[in-house]
Amino acid sequence: HNPEIAAFFALALNAKGLTLLGRTLNIEEEQEEEEEEEDWMQVHIEAGELMQRVLKRYPHHPGALHFCIHSFDFPELAPRAAVAAQLYADAAALVPHALHM
Repeated sequence: HNPEIAAFFALALNAKGLTLLGRTLNIEEEQEEEEEEEDWMQVHIEAGELMQRVLKRYPHHPGALHFCIHSFDFPELAPRAAVAAQLYADAAALVPHALHM
């Protein structure tokens, strides 16, 4: 599998998850009862687990580390990103963008 494609797919899943979260938080938006809404947290878990699979094969892949952390960037999910965060911290000094993480 191509790790670059997987990383961008995870990015797309994260965007989708944030959109679903926004809908969940918007109490003014009404949804029809028969419409089944995807769970935003499950979408983020799917993205993070995809990045964890990439990291098993490419443990220092910057995109996989970055998007793994963003996928689990919620209090309920944060422990799942601990390994990726530590690896990313080791690389952060060399990558200016990584310092915001």
